[in-house]
Amino acid sequence: MFILLIILFALISTLLAAYFACFGPPESEGLIIFDAIMEVCFITDIVRTFLTQYVDPRDPRKRIRDLVKIARNYVQNSFFFDFVACLAWPVHYAVQDEFEPETASMIYLLRLLRLGKILILMNLQVFTSNMRSWFRHKLIKTIENQKGSECPKTKDNTKIKTQILLIKGFQVFRLLLFILILSYFLGTLWYIMTKQTTKQDDEWTFYNAYNMEDRDSINSLSIVVYFMLTTLTTVGFGDYNPKSEMERIIMTFILLIGVACFSWIMSQFMDILV
Repeated sequence: MFILLIILFALISTLLAAYFACFGPPESEGLIIFDAIMEVCFITDIVRTFLTQYVDPRDPRKRIRDLVKIARNYVQNSFFFDFVACLAWPVHYAVQDEFEPETASMIYLLRLLRLGKILILMNLQVFTSNMRSWFRHKLIKTIENQKGSECPKTKDNTKIKTQILLIKGFQVFRLLLFILILSYFLGTLWYIMTKQTTKQDDEWTFYNAYNMEDRDSINSLSIVVYFMLTTLTTVGFGDYNPKSEMERIIMTFILLIGVACFSWIMSQFMDILV
């Protein structure tokens, strides 16, 4: 249960990190407290991982319980990312008085190192394994409850069709979640880029052309995420577009990412339909 909580917090933390990097650190007391609670949970997770057994990758039936081997395995894998991501919170508060607010807020981007934890949510094998375990457990209980009574032969106790539909539904959900998360993070990074490269009020940039400075944070966020979503899906309505030479160069690479992502998504949809 704690692992699921950490994965959920990792998703929320990375989303908030990109938001804080764009629009500054949290100001409301409730959000500050919630952010602190998440960071305490991540620190607790680091300690817990040093004390938790793991499955030997060479022999799935073997579990490693030696603390030295557990520590070595964790350090060689994700410890660096977890540790550096946890540094964002104290480092920001330590340097916020020494740097400009916009510069200090960039430290929150270190939390994006937690994106690896979110991949568990999109792992089809993990979902399939957990789903089959749940249906297997339910089938065993059904068999135990029906001992001594005749079970209709036409009844599908294994729920094969239901399992197939759930797997297909998860695959579609995974694709939608992927494109939304990618649009969000690319949109926030685009906002940071266009804001940082805009030096003068009369400079022809995305930030000035669409009056981003005069908009509230939610409105600005919706614009850049919508802009990236239409770009990545190769729709491109044209209501928002890059203005400066630097923005056009960066958008060229984003368009290449969009074409690659759209092609991958279409191939995944074809696999789902087969």
